Amino acid sequence: MKFPDFSRFSRPFIINKLIINLIKTIQLIFRRPNINLDLLPHCLPDIELVECIKLLGIYVSSTFNQSEQVNSITLAANQRLYLLKTLKLNGMNSKQLDCIFHAVVMSKIIYAIEAWGGFVAMEMAGIIDKMFKKAKRWGLTTQLLNFKEVKDERCNNLFKKICKNPNHCLFHVLLYSYTR
Repeated sequence: MKFPDFSRFSRPFIINKLIINLIKTIQLIFRRPNINLDLLPHCLPDIELVECIKLLGIYVSSTFNQSEQVNSITLAANQRLYLLKTLKLNGMNSKQLDCIFHAVVMSKIIYAIEAWGGFVAMEMAGIIDKMFKKAKRWGLTTQLLNFKEVKDERCNNLFKKICKNPNHCLFHVLLYSYTR
């Protein structure tokens, strides 16, 4: 089988005097989850084909499945809940615990939630909701949070900011679709 010519991909890098490190280069092909893997295009030579990568702290899957992202978040959040429980046992009051909960747990969950939150399956959202229930049950936060509500609030706030800012790159796209 003939592989595609890598030179057509590398031309812009050569023109701009950028060096491609083939050891660190990976390939991710976005596809439907049920597609036959034989139908995928051939890999580029010497470049590894992966199913999931971490970009800017967010796991991106070839099928947009967010299970890796949710597992990563819940693992980190549960470790931080244990830390907060230790602080509570050492006498920290509920107002301070709630403040720290939002700083160390919620910040991890809401980081770029607008980008990945829409792809979370209901069972994965349930895992995050269980973690929220545990935090409330342990007295580490004052309110019971819900993943869908947190995600929707963040997405609505982003949408409102885009609509209010005519200099935003998506402003004209949203204005056009709103007036149709």
